[in-house]
Amino acid sequence: MASNAIGSADPCQAEEAACLTVRDVPRVAEGVLAPEARAGIMIDLRLFFLENGFSSEVCCVGHVDPRRVHVIRNLNFLPWLLALAARLGVALVFLMLLASQLFASSEEFRGRRDAWVEQFETFKELMSEKRYAEAHKVAKRVFEEAQQVSPYDSETMIASLGGIGLEYYKHGIYYEAEPLLEKALKDVEKLWGKQHELYTGLLETLGGVRGRLGRYDEAEVLLKEAHAIEEAAYGPDHPRVAMSLFNLGVVYDWRGQYKEAIELIEKSITITENALGRDEPNLVKPLRALLDLYNRLNQPTKARECQERLSHLRSERQR
Repeated sequence: MASNAIGSADPCQAEEAACLTVRDVPRVAEGVLAPEARAGIMIDLRLFFLENGFSSEVCCVGHVDPRRVHVIRNLNFLPWLLALAARLGVALVFLMLLASQLFASSEEFRGRRDAWVEQFETFKELMSEKRYAEAHKVAKRVFEEAQQVSPYDSETMIASLGGIGLEYYKHGIYYEAEPLLEKALKDVEKLWGKQHELYTGLLETLGGVRGRLGRYDEAEVLLKEAHAIEEAAYGPDHPRVAMSLFNLGVVYDWRGQYKEAIELIEKSITITENALGRDEPNLVKPLRALLDLYNRLNQPTKARECQERLSHLRSERQR
């Protein structure tokens, strides 16, 4: 009794059966397939027998003109190409709709941004006039406008947070400034990373806020981080590094570490002078801080030197 198991078939019988099947293919295919399709089938069968060791049976399949092989074989990719073309067509339609939507919203975006700029300028004007209650109300409208613009421009919200926080800091409204600066700092880090110049600026401002609130250790951590980033980015002799040293020296002054404060502020002045010259206007602020320190520490000689430097800078600015 013959076995139906696949593994029990005689290899010779399997080869013979395959050959019989192959011989029938051209006859059957001729009546139902186009010449290119028949040729494609013949090529596939010839390759099959060559790859599987039935070299003696390749002749059963027939012959195909080699010049037509690459054309015939490429027909196998036709369904894939049609599917790809369909997908590309859908993608193109989607992009056209998206572009249309963006174009339609561009006018709205410009209008919203103009409204935001107007509200922000009003806020700064009110702050400069010390009309803080009115400015606080306008600040809320600034954030409302920023929320409308932010889907198109994420920088608008960051500018709102940082700008309003900075104005509050300048006017001594530290408790209002701190949460705004914290949020702006996180957003900048998330969008652009810690190497972005806005990140170090916000770090220094937030450090100043916490220093003013008497949280000197927290301020020192922030300002040291800002200094490390600036020094790594620009080198130790850059004016921005000098400014970060000055900010850190101011916090040491607030904390009563006068020796450390003087060292950092003097180093800041030296870097600025070497980079920009002795007549650089940005020297005024650190020289004033140093003059105040020397006066409080009863060091009249050094205080007089600082005063002479400041007088020289004032005369240079008046020319």
